[in-house]
Amino acid sequence: MQNGEVPDSLKAKVYWLLIGTNDLSTPKCSAEVVYMGIIACVELLMSKKPNSIIVINSILPRTNERNGSLLGPHHISEPNGNNPADDKSFDFWPVINTINQELEQFAAKHDKVKFYNATDFFLAKSNGAMFINKDLMPDQLHPNAAGHQVWGNGIVNYLKNEIGV
Repeated sequence: MQNGEVPDSLKAKVYWLLIGTNDLSTPKCSAEVVYMGIIACVELLMSKKPNSIIVINSILPRTNERNGSLLGPHHISEPNGNNPADDKSFDFWPVINTINQELEQFAAKHDKVKFYNATDFFLAKSNGAMFINKDLMPDQLHPNAAGHQVWGNGIVNYLKNEIGV
């Protein structure tokens, strides 16, 4: 955004921001650092586009568990080794939840900033446990075409009903 990616000539009513998940795996940033990075981007966008609405999309769920479980057996909330994506004991879910809650609180304090929680689109429950819905996110990180369709429909409804676009 500091190098021309958001030109002055661009006059969008809404800017949609989805960032942060890659920072959890490389270079293994803490929840606090990821949150601060997202907020720095939001504040920069607010300063560049003060008449626009900025929507922060929740960080989507992810896991290292083969079965898609969001609470792995170790329930570790911070990285244990060199790279949490390679650390099978690292559980992304508590960190993602923490960041998303803080982003939602930040948005609630700013009139032109909204928080969009897309998490539930990608979750499934079985026997009281939460899993990533592999029909929508088969690699447990990236939505597939069906996942993008569900998510996109949710975004369109949000823009129409909540933002009035």
